[in-house]
Amino acid sequence: MIDLRMVQIVWESPLGTAASSRPWSDPRAPVLVRGTVAGAATLVGATLVAVAFTEVGHSLGDNRAFLAALLTLHILTGAFWVGSFYPLFEVAGEPEGHRILYRFGQVAMGTVAILALAGLGFAWIAVGTITGLTQTAYGVTLLAKIVFVAMLLGLAALNKLFFVPALRTGEPGAARLLKRSIAFEAALVLVIFVATATLTSVTTPPMNLD
Repeated sequence: MIDLRMVQIVWESPLGTAASSRPWSDPRAPVLVRGTVAGAATLVGATLVAVAFTEVGHSLGDNRAFLAALLTLHILTGAFWVGSFYPLFEVAGEPEGHRILYRFGQVAMGTVAILALAGLGFAWIAVGTITGLTQTAYGVTLLAKIVFVAMLLGLAALNKLFFVPALRTGEPGAARLLKRSIAFEAALVLVIFVATATLTSVTTPPMNLD
């Protein structure tokens, strides 16, 4: 921290590029301003935050532009989904909450499809072979992440197909079951975050072992 030469090396690396871009792309900045301009500024800020993640990690390998695009899409769609948990949890207990939940389910279908395709595309390029998926630490950790994501998708489908319709028809206990399902989704996301941190910080993808 006090060696200026080392500090300069860090700032001139991809890590320095990512760190210096994030303060300018903080999407919380326009939170006190309302309207179209604030919404656009927030979207641009969130996109720049996602792009900053492409400056470090495994997206710096071959096919960098394609990997960066996939990672940006993956982060943005994941943030949209995860960021919806708390407001959906709150609105589940509202009298007309089923309308918002139904509309979210329609939007989320496309969002989740993009999330999954971008993640799988990035994973395929990073791993490349079945052997790399089953016989490397990166591949095994990725498989574990995929299992938890599949469980998350299962809960999301359960919400859309059963709990939200039950809430709309006023079935007893529907709001409680929906809130419990959303809470389980949030818990699974924490586990997925741990797996993702392991993939990016501890293990190395087979494409970088050649």
